[in-house]
Amino acid sequence: MSANATATATAMAALEVGAMRYAAGLIDQQWRNYVRDDGMINYRAEEVAQQARMLTILALFHAYAGGSKDDDYFLLRHFKRAKAIADWLIARRKRSLARYNANDPRYGLIAGNDEGDDFTHIYFHQGDPYTLHQ
Repeated sequence: MSANATATATAMAALEVGAMRYAAGLIDQQWRNYVRDDGMINYRAEEVAQQARMLTILALFHAYAGGSKDDDYFLLRHFKRAKAIADWLIARRKRSLARYNANDPRYGLIAGNDEGDDFTHIYFHQGDPYTLHQ
């Protein structure tokens, strides 16, 4: 399991058992130290599912914590990087919609890899994505 997958799984578990301070620490650590400004992950290749899940975890933290001003600030502190991930995912989906026709099973699938352990270089999302379904 990658470090990114471990971080998302641990943060999600902390949220679900109500360990909000622990979850906040895990989430903050991941977003401050591992997520780059362009939405990619330091030291890793892209992991589409994990990077998308990190957006959900941010939203769940805000919802579960009650949405106070402090929670708003916590969310806004990571907004730039969260927006970069969201923009990246949207761009990948648009590329898929333009590349395949509606009768193709790949139509709308976000291209990318789900495993960061097999990377050979740090990815920048502007390039043509590697995917198993091409």
